Amino acid sequence: MDLQGISDADKYLLYGLLLRKRRSRVQEKKVMGIIRSAMDLDGRITALMDLQEEEDRALAAIADAARASRYAGSQKGGRIGVLVVDMHTEVVKLLRKCALKRSLAFQRIGESFDAVHLIRRLRARLIILNEPLPPEDYPRYYEICRAIEPKVRVIFLCIAPRGLEGSDLFRRNTRFLPKPINMERLEAAAAELLGLDGRS
Repeated sequence: MDLQGISDADKYLLYGLLLRKRRSRVQEKKVMGIIRSAMDLDGRITALMDLQEEEDRALAAIADAARASRYAGSQKGGRIGVLVVDMHTEVVKLLRKCALKRSLAFQRIGESFDAVHLIRRLRARLIILNEPLPPEDYPRYYEICRAIEPKVRVIFLCIAPRGLEGSDLFRRNTRFLPKPINMERLEAAAAELLGLDGRS
């Protein structure tokens, strides 16, 4: 945060707000160290904001681990892992009501390359991507995912770009489905790619 354009009065207000925030005992000790340090006001504000970001990242990591644990638990009994890349919850809510819900375990994540990091950890076999990519990146995205998990399949929720080129594996193991989402077509594509043969 750039503090140069903020008045001294606003800086003291911000400093006071940062100090009043409730924290863990460990974090409170760090705050006391900042207060007692020789830093000027700008330095103390920056250090407190960095401390807040550190705490937010730790809480986010705990939340991610809890979601991953619930997801992994839902895979017991032969359910296949599916990562749904969507900034919103609409698609995964629809999927959790679909005919394949007993065969698939869904986990929503916000960004396409977050899925890349989670494929192996969550043992995902299918990625449903509701995020536009540059035309040349669709085959690349599949190849990156396949390098991590050779059995992974990808469904892109968009119209296939004109002149799209890709390997035979890319064409065989991916599908493009235009929006608005047609659940019957999406279920059929998932079943075909995963070899579910009508299981529900």
